[in-house]
Amino acid sequence: MVDIITARPNERKKFREIRSSLYFGACCIFLIVFVGLGLKGGAKEFQKQSLSVGGPYATSDSWLAVLQIPQASKAIEDVLAKLPPESAILFVGTGHESDYMLTYFTISYLSWPRKIWALGCGEPGQPAHLIILPQKPLEINGLMYYLSKPPVWLPEGKEIGPRLTLVQVSETVTWTLYCSQ
Repeated sequence: MVDIITARPNERKKFREIRSSLYFGACCIFLIVFVGLGLKGGAKEFQKQSLSVGGPYATSDSWLAVLQIPQASKAIEDVLAKLPPESAILFVGTGHESDYMLTYFTISYLSWPRKIWALGCGEPGQPAHLIILPQKPLEINGLMYYLSKPPVWLPEGKEIGPRLTLVQVSETVTWTLYCSQ
């Protein structure tokens, strides 16, 4: 065995090169094993999550968990499929909930090609504070009530879940009336 201190300069250089090569090789092996096992475990976890949550609806079902509906995306698509593709739907709620807009956008995505507009009603007697409506007059074919009950003067709606009700309407009234109880 060669002592590094008493070795000649040429031998010291060679020893450092071998030591560096061994260190680099050990790091590469560790990195390959670490990354390989991580990717293998991550892929299994991703597959398990996407299959258990609902496959192609995994993300939207996760976002719609607030509705407390099993397979919410499919349930919403099925209910909205009964409306013509050119339908316009008004998404009505208080608009104060932190998840109101995320729920609105997710349902809007699922309802395509039907258009979904939003109406955030104020407290009773207060004006609406959130309005996403087109510039021109709109003929509404359905009202989707989120975390609120439809006014009693409307026809009976289809409860999609405990927090979402769809009411089909045939004639449009002033949109502010859809907020009144």
